[in-house]
Amino acid sequence: MTNSVRRLLGKIPLLRSLYGFGLSFRQSLALGSGKSMGRYLDDLFQTPDPWNYAEGGETWQRFETALGLLKQAKQNELFECAFEIGCAEGIFTEKLAPLCTRLLSADICRSAVERAQNRRAWTNVNFMVWDLRSSPIPENMQLILLMDVLELFFRRRDLRKAKDKLVNAMPRRGFLLLCNSRQIRSFENTLWSKWLIRGGKRISEFFARDPRLEVIASETSDLCVTTLFRRK
Repeated sequence: MTNSVRRLLGKIPLLRSLYGFGLSFRQSLALGSGKSMGRYLDDLFQTPDPWNYAEGGETWQRFETALGLLKQAKQNELFECAFEIGCAEGIFTEKLAPLCTRLLSADICRSAVERAQNRRAWTNVNFMVWDLRSSPIPENMQLILLMDVLELFFRRRDLRKAKDKLVNAMPRRGFLLLCNSRQIRSFENTLWSKWLIRGGKRISEFFARDPRLEVIASETSDLCVTTLFRRK
């Protein structure tokens, strides 16, 4: 995007909103299938730490927010069994593991999983290559956690299938934590983003409408929306 286009978008909210709609539509075409998503992530992880998680900053703020919600929910007791979907290279896994007796961490990208396994000598963590679209969810997980995963589900039907799969796998009184990046505000607040279910705000609202779930806590920052649900 050129500087002149950025300036124009900055001046006219409607254009920013249309730009967000067009970008989301293009992404839905490009990454609508599981194979496309897998290729995208494989290409992305050819470079170690492609999202610069290790640098800290705002990314680590979302980590601390997620950990704070989990600690509050369990009153500092450990989660007996937890399942982390989208572990990438294990940077957040290191922070999550002390809250769990046993943690199973998974990612669709094999190279990312291999780096996570080699990150350190793990004591209570196992890793596997796993795809939310096609792989079965392990049973009896007291906590299921997804960070920066569901925003890659660009088609409504795919996100709906993912939601039902996750909720169906939750045991009674089990927890589900979602952390998803926000969209540009002029697009996030439109009916388009609600219909497309784009961005952390809309994804959280979509899950909250499921009658099987109750919202335990939710925090919204300029960067993301983090919501902890419990199965009724």
